[in-house]
Amino acid sequence: TAVAEGLHRSAVVTDSERCLPADTTVLQTMESNDGGVRAVTVTAANGHDIKTNSDHLRSALAQRGFQIVKEEAAAQPRRAGHSIWLKGQGEEAVVTVVDTGAQRALTVHRTKEPK
Repeated sequence: TAVAEGLHRSAVVTDSERCLPADTTVLQTMESNDGGVRAVTVTAANGHDIKTNSDHLRSALAQRGFQIVKEEAAAQPRRAGHSIWLKGQGEEAVVTVVDTGAQRALTVHRTKEPK
């Protein structure tokens, strides 16, 4: 996954985008800080299946010290999906992969409480 380096990008934004599988297009990245709680959300899309995306994101976040808290598959009539909740050192992440037809939509949301 190509990551555009910008002047005002935090390390966690860049790291979150680097967690994405190859051949993924980043659609939007948002970062906020509310009362010391940092939140980063990366929304992306690719042509990989749900399992490939979920496996890749699970592994990439595990390499960063995250552990799985919960996993859940959603099989709605027209939208299959998979969500993973993870915890790391003072940080939480939620990963969601949803089948949108021709592509899969991925969201990586990371929050960190102030020390």
